[in-house]
Amino acid sequence: MKENATTRKLGSNLPVFIYQDALWIALGTAVIAGVLCYYGYKGAFLAGMTDVPFFVVFGMFALITNVLLRYIAARIRFLDRHYNWLDDWLMRLVYQSLWCWLFPVLFLFFLYIFCYTWLPVSILQSGFLDTDLVLITLLVLGVNALYTLVFFVRLHNWDVKIIGVWKKRYRLLFAKWEKATTMNRTLGVDLLSAQSEQVRMQQKMKEAIAEGKAWKEKFIEQEKERNDSKKEISKLKKQLKNYERELKEYRQSGKKEIKQELIYVLKTSKVIKSFSYKEIGYFCVENTLTYLVPIDGSDKIPANEKSLKEVQTLTNNYFRYVDRHTLVPQHAIASCKSLKGGKLLLRLEAPLNKEITITKTYAEPLLEWILEVVKEIKV
Repeated sequence: MKENATTRKLGSNLPVFIYQDALWIALGTAVIAGVLCYYGYKGAFLAGMTDVPFFVVFGMFALITNVLLRYIAARIRFLDRHYNWLDDWLMRLVYQSLWCWLFPVLFLFFLYIFCYTWLPVSILQSGFLDTDLVLITLLVLGVNALYTLVFFVRLHNWDVKIIGVWKKRYRLLFAKWEKATTMNRTLGVDLLSAQSEQVRMQQKMKEAIAEGKAWKEKFIEQEKERNDSKKEISKLKKQLKNYERELKEYRQSGKKEIKQELIYVLKTSKVIKSFSYKEIGYFCVENTLTYLVPIDGSDKIPANEKSLKEVQTLTNNYFRYVDRHTLVPQHAIASCKSLKGGKLLLRLEAPLNKEITITKTYAEPLLEWILEVVKEIKV
């Protein structure tokens, strides 16, 4: 009987087989029907009372036998899916004995009784139904045994994945058990060594505690020395800041004296005139022309340079941008006020009295430069 392993697994993860048993059912039908017919014909021949042809009786037995074999095959497939031998063999044995052995025998027994009430008397008296019930029982039992044998033979031959998983699982469990046994054997020795090690660790811990106390005292002393050093360093930093501030004031005072001597020469088509930097209020641009505005508030004069950038370069950054259109010197700044968004409001000396709003972009690099003059910026 040939069968293939199917991928369908119902009721469990155990293997289920597709039994290709159509030919074997036909062969079994012929064999079992022949055996039953032989015993029935033998009994009728000895009685000498049969009038029914042999092939008619054989056909009747073959039909009944084929129905029973197909019923048993269907039930075997059902049990393989829901009550597999590898899952619960006792439950499988009980169900297979009931559905595939006892029920078919009872069916034949009740069919035998029904035939005695339905078939003609001549057939009943012929002896063809005088078949031994024990023989039928053994034949049905043989069919069940054959299916069971085929199942386990194919299970042995086929490399079923779930069986491989089980073997692997049990091998892993066995390996873990061996490992646990080995660990238990060495546990006693390890326990003794652990106790002795614990005693040694306690001694080392006491020594470490004593050493820690000594280090703690040293740390306290070093901390005191570090605090004293910090105090001395802070004093030195304050002195250094004072020296730097004095040096900065000295340099600024020197620069102012030098800047007072700087001269800007204005050349026009009508006149050539010189201005000291202190006499200039600011430079500005109007309608792409550059103008010089004297600090006394008089009328603006066209400058020599074509752009404010040239003026700044010529005067060595004495005049600085406060916006895109204005260059202002330090001496012209009267006061400064802080506005929202990081802006500054710059007010020039009288009689100019000009107020210039400096954006955040220009204010950040000019902040220290302005504080050198006004000393504080009001909010």
